[in-house]
Amino acid sequence: MDRPTRPPNPSLPDPTHGRSRLPLTPVALAGIAGDPELSLAAKGVLLVALSHPADRPLTRGELLERGHEARWQVDAALAELVETRWLAPIGEGRFVLCEDLDDPDQDQDDGR
Repeated sequence: MDRPTRPPNPSLPDPTHGRSRLPLTPVALAGIAGDPELSLAAKGVLLVALSHPADRPLTRGELLERGHEARWQVDAALAELVETRWLAPIGEGRFVLCEDLDDPDQDQDDGR
């Protein structure tokens, strides 16, 4: 049985050119891929966000242009990443990566 040819190995963005805010090491990517708390759609959006230029917010429109998912699917993945504090909304369909996910000062007091 003939196997389809594999696509070329993707090159990681060069962090010296301001391409990504968080390191895209194989260990970090494996950790994200293996996270059972995130849906596959959210993992895909997170991968795009991590490789997105650090000096520009990620937009819903850019995500819709990159894939064939329906708007509701992209919106659901974005909402999931906001809920899990990977992304922070900054208005008008724009999002930025949360810089320090483990910073207790970022946690909001929920009254408990």
